[in-house]
Amino acid sequence: MKLQSLFQVRAIVCNSSLSRGIARASFRGLPAALFLSVFLSVQASSFASDTTRVESLDLSNLSLEELMNIEITSVSKRPERISEAAAAAYVLTGEDIKRSGFNSIPEVLRLVPGLQVARIGLSDWAVSARGFNGQFASKLLVMVDGRSVYSPAFSGVFWDMLSIPLEDIARIEVIRGPGATMWGANAVNGVINIITKDPLQTQGGYVQAASGVNERVQGTARWGGMLGESTHYRAYGSGFERTQAGEATLSNRDDYWNDLRLGLRVDHMYSENDELQVEGNYLNLRSQHEAETPLLVPPYSEYSKIDAYQRNFYTIARFKHQAGETSDWSVQSYLDVLDDKSLFYKEKRRTFDIEFKHTIQPLAGNTVIWGAGYRDSWDRLPDLTDPESFTLRLFNAFAQDEWSVVPERLRFIFGSKFEHNSYTKWEIQPNLRAVWSPVNSHTFWASVSRAVRTPSRGERSANVGLVTLPPMSPLNPGPLPILTSVVGNEQFDSEKLIAYEAGWRMRRGNLLSLSVDAFYNDYDDFRSASYGDPVPMMTEPIPYLLLPVYLNNASQNQSYGCELASEVHLAKPWRLSCSYTNLRIEPKGVYSQTAIGTELIYPKHQAVIRNSFDLATHLDLDGDIRYVSKLENSPIGEYFTADVRVGYTPVSNVEVFLVGQNLFAKYHREYDIALAYQSLPAQVERTVIIGSSWNF
Repeated sequence: MKLQSLFQVRAIVCNSSLSRGIARASFRGLPAALFLSVFLSVQASSFASDTTRVESLDLSNLSLEELMNIEITSVSKRPERISEAAAAAYVLTGEDIKRSGFNSIPEVLRLVPGLQVARIGLSDWAVSARGFNGQFASKLLVMVDGRSVYSPAFSGVFWDMLSIPLEDIARIEVIRGPGATMWGANAVNGVINIITKDPLQTQGGYVQAASGVNERVQGTARWGGMLGESTHYRAYGSGFERTQAGEATLSNRDDYWNDLRLGLRVDHMYSENDELQVEGNYLNLRSQHEAETPLLVPPYSEYSKIDAYQRNFYTIARFKHQAGETSDWSVQSYLDVLDDKSLFYKEKRRTFDIEFKHTIQPLAGNTVIWGAGYRDSWDRLPDLTDPESFTLRLFNAFAQDEWSVVPERLRFIFGSKFEHNSYTKWEIQPNLRAVWSPVNSHTFWASVSRAVRTPSRGERSANVGLVTLPPMSPLNPGPLPILTSVVGNEQFDSEKLIAYEAGWRMRRGNLLSLSVDAFYNDYDDFRSASYGDPVPMMTEPIPYLLLPVYLNNASQNQSYGCELASEVHLAKPWRLSCSYTNLRIEPKGVYSQTAIGTELIYPKHQAVIRNSFDLATHLDLDGDIRYVSKLENSPIGEYFTADVRVGYTPVSNVEVFLVGQNLFAKYHREYDIALAYQSLPAQVERTVIIGSSWNF
């Protein structure tokens, strides 16, 4: 039996046409209009600069120059201007998030160049940077205020659990490319750090309510106050109920997603140099998923309705101390408790994490960041793994040195992360970066990095049925059904990446900003699988053959591409943003194994054009047009879609908004069918939402 034939039946991709299609770096799939819009943006800004100075007004009341000087912390764990970062960095501000009109974090991330965001079902997404996507995309590290939300059970992010009120998010920092030196294992293709507002920014009251197509009800209530002159707090509650009509699902059954979240944060300033932050959050989530389950009797598979729930409580404490003008240190710790029934398994998990970080400038022009941390993550996965319970322990230390060789012109950055985990023991993840600014308006950067993706609990010890091959069928001519089952491998090793990146940023006054980032990623010990020998299972009443699919690290891959982003302030009330992403993935050498899941399903081309207008003092209009090319190794074709938001402020601090999403078609598909037990893909539908908010 051929390995590839079986996995083609279940869309587990090992397509022989992959290397032929990717090797031809063709741009034919991208409409010329998208290139034309970027070209016209540049030309318009050039014309304006030659005739008269145009004052720019950013949506968050920042000029374009001030936007380029926004400080981010996700690149080097210290504040630095985004224009000087030695990485492909992008920031979505709180105002960007608000005016996008989207109502979930994955949807907001559609606006970030270099990210592939595809909705699978009502509450499930596939989100990744620079390829290798899927419901459990394993190479993207996601954090909320520095707390990792990456699941060690199945190496990925459960995006439905990130139902943080969007109004409380200060910014989302996205780093495309490895961030392992600072953030450790699994920060392979990118890092997303969601940073919430501090209580001082959310004083007073805030309420919001909305409803619409599939959005039965959505509401948020928040209050911020003071407990003395040096202590501020924020308390909130939020929730929603969303549905999806059966005509959009494969099983013709309605889906639902209910969410309730409560939270409290308190910030206390002991002095000008000492600050303590404490927060706690509780989530109670219920949803209905659809998954295809293998059977040993006719029809040998069925669409199962799975009622899932997640109950999650976590608390974070941070202490920061400014020791002087050239030295500061901080300690952060969190406790995370999870009770989860998601798709085909139940999980109980308790995670404790603590990290110390110290920044010091021993010499002029020299900045050193170092630190150490420990994580203890206990889990219990009954009926899925052997052993049923396990404790993952992780020790780490890191150091990074930044030298300013020529002040404000040339910098070199080098450092490494040293980690010891319970699976693969020691992992070393170094990086070397350089930043050159020949003039203030142009910055060039380049880097070489190593990162690893460590094994998950499932890859090491799970046993999961995939698909049943009916007897007397083309793939199974025998008299007994064959159940294929993925078997964990205790020797499964880390996936490894060597990444080469380079970029250029340019700013022309307050009119135009442009960034171009290119990369080449070389993956080794990539996850793959091979067949074992069939094992007769003489069960009653139906005997069958068990065909084990063993996980291993026998594959190699490479990916390369570029990402462009530009922003133009054509006039005071008008901002135009454009982005384009080109991606290629191809295997190295000859595959003797097969890839698992949907990791090789990706679009070669993506583009977004976004316009923001302040039509009047109390009226604003935002809209975007998005293009995604055909997904390689999948029947999902290309699609265009558009989103629009209109906001009206009739009186001070009160806003009424109307949002339309996915406007070009009633339904469209964004992702392909995955492995058995993963969520079945549904159609993404046109949606209209109306709501109102009040600050008081």
